[in-house]
Amino acid sequence: MTGDAYLRHLDRTTLPEINTLEKQLREAVAVMVNPQEKRTWVNEQQRIIADKYRYVQREVTRMNDDLSRIARTRVHIGKGIDWKGTVDQFMR
Repeated sequence: MTGDAYLRHLDRTTLPEINTLEKQLREAVAVMVNPQEKRTWVNEQQRIIADKYRYVQREVTRMNDDLSRIARTRVHIGKGIDWKGTVDQFMR
């Protein structure tokens, strides 16, 4: 799987989960009455959301590191990669 394909995979799988959890969080907070239960639940949901964001960041960092080792220079997949280009594109 190419770097671009893997980023699209993360966009299709993890980001919709995050959006769903954030929506549930907003909706539930509006109807919860007990402040202690609300605080506990909100904290847990925010931890889950943060964990998912950290997962995406770890995967992007891992891919940057792997590609950087191959290219022997720092690669940032978020800046775009010309897959038909040469390693020189990372020297800029």
